[in-house]
Amino acid sequence: MPTITPAQLIELQKKQTGIRNICILAHVDHGKTTLSDSLLASNGIISSKLSGKVRYLDSREDEQQRGITMKSSGISLFFRILQQAAGGQDTVTEDYLINLIDSPGHVDFSSEVSTASRLCDGALVLVDAVEGVCTQTHTVLRQAWQESVRPILVLNKVDRLITELKLSPTEAYTHMNKILEQVNAIMGTFHNENMMEADAARYEAHKARQQARGDDQEGGDEGLEWQLQQQDDSNLYFSPELGNVLFASAIDGWAFRTKQFAQIYAAKLGIREELLKRFLWGDFYLDPKTKRVVGSKGLKGRNLKPLFVQFILDNLWAVYDAVMNSNASEREKVEKIVKALSIKVLPRDMKSKDNRYLLQIIMSQWLSLSSSVLLTVVDKLPNPIEAQQLRMPKILQVTGGVSTLRGNEEFEKLEKALRDCDAGEDAPTVAYVSKMFSVPADMLPSNRRVQLSAEEMRERRREALRRQQEGAAGKAAGEGKLDNQTSPPITLKDDEGNPVSTPPTDAPTEPATKPPTGDALVGFARIYSGTIKTGQTIHVLGPKFDPAHPDRYRTEVKVDKLYLMMGRELQALEEVPAGNIFAIGGLEDVVLKTGTLSSVRECVSFGGLRMEAPIVRVAVEPRDPSEFGFLDLILRCDEGVLKMEWLI
Repeated sequence: MPTITPAQLIELQKKQTGIRNICILAHVDHGKTTLSDSLLASNGIISSKLSGKVRYLDSREDEQQRGITMKSSGISLFFRILQQAAGGQDTVTEDYLINLIDSPGHVDFSSEVSTASRLCDGALVLVDAVEGVCTQTHTVLRQAWQESVRPILVLNKVDRLITELKLSPTEAYTHMNKILEQVNAIMGTFHNENMMEADAARYEAHKARQQARGDDQEGGDEGLEWQLQQQDDSNLYFSPELGNVLFASAIDGWAFRTKQFAQIYAAKLGIREELLKRFLWGDFYLDPKTKRVVGSKGLKGRNLKPLFVQFILDNLWAVYDAVMNSNASEREKVEKIVKALSIKVLPRDMKSKDNRYLLQIIMSQWLSLSSSVLLTVVDKLPNPIEAQQLRMPKILQVTGGVSTLRGNEEFEKLEKALRDCDAGEDAPTVAYVSKMFSVPADMLPSNRRVQLSAEEMRERRREALRRQQEGAAGKAAGEGKLDNQTSPPITLKDDEGNPVSTPPTDAPTEPATKPPTGDALVGFARIYSGTIKTGQTIHVLGPKFDPAHPDRYRTEVKVDKLYLMMGRELQALEEVPAGNIFAIGGLEDVVLKTGTLSSVRECVSFGGLRMEAPIVRVAVEPRDPSEFGFLDLILRCDEGVLKMEWLI
């Protein structure tokens, strides 16, 4: 994939249909940051050899020391798809901008997950293929459900089933199938809860209408059969045949969907690709005699392997077995596999003594992790226009103050712009700041040392030559050598020998400035409509803002700085159109944690975030060790917290 420049990413921000805003959610140590490193390596941000080791998005020192992600961080990636045109002759390229947010998995940092899910339209939910569904997996699935974020399931660390648990392909298939059923059971629970809550609200509205008519007698409900309204849940669950399940090993750099193998085997078996894709997961088998796909009833006592095992897992296990159990001098079997897969491995890599390194080279070329993940993101997750049609009515529904502005012409215009993700010049600007985070002041673009272009470096060279010649002339004049002589004018020439004009020598020079110290607060934001620009005056609405009292919890500020987030770095922007994730500076005095930005007064506050109850652990001990028994007694009392200050 070609290396992309920040200027090209800024240009892609204007194409809303090519934007995908995604976050990575998972339990702690299920491989989120390693997956992020692999995606960054595809853009040339880090070396592919350092993928999984550098932990690029863990920019804080304590994150690197502890080996876990503690704060959400964002980065923008470029992805290009090559497709054949309708006639099959020409190749058409489509460019996409992927705004990626890596979130923590530890339960103590659940608020960071809420930050990521509010700003994004889709999510990659990672589950360890060995550990399965954990407590935080359940939590992040619920948060994605509440924020109407469309998820993609990634069964990560499949390599551990081979190298650590030593499972056979059939056993691994059964194990992963159970994990998939557990995740779908959780999603079904959310769906049933939502359906019952909607039905309860509908029933309460029905009772209220009865009371309004005066029909409050006991026999008022006679003949009424109250039933739950059926809701479509076909797109709710995860299934490989739907294309929303990925099997991956982030540390080894590979991932795949069943669709990829359906494309390979469709021509060999003479089966349509769409039909084969349905049969590559589940209890479907290939009858060796009739060469037809049969179900479990067609086994007739025969011990056949499911198609997923026969066509996919057996090949994976064969590659791992051939590479991991070989040595540098005996690689004939590995060479045959490389030739059969039509991939290229350098001779020096083939002779490497590190079997894991050779395995990563083979797997990353055969089943590229970045290509599989980003193709799935583009294929299955919505762009901002599609997502806001679904999400904005739900966000506004839970926002207070909508009823106050209902019927207002300006608010109706704003509501339509929010649903349509309108980035036009006439559309009102509305953005949401989900958190404020600190950045070292010397990392801001205005304070960071700027790399000079070739023309700027040549200009500095000319300036240095001019000063050098002026210094030599002044020294000669001081020694009296030029008292009675007229010195010829000094002519500077550029690299091609052409004369260059010199600026006046008495031009003032700028005093050297000290590098800034300390931290600066920057807002983590998403713009939903309009285009926000530097120098624009906007209204900042606090979480408690109520349109009924428009002068409370509202402040007018001027947009100071806009940034494109690139992990540890920030790139300055002049404007950001609707549908993008960005950073904004200059709000440290008006936004404490969250806030809504609007160019019009007729707007509602998006309020705070839905956050799970955090778990805080504090180690306490008495000053006098002999009072440990008394401390234990106090902690058992309901008023122990009030008396704790006396002890410590």
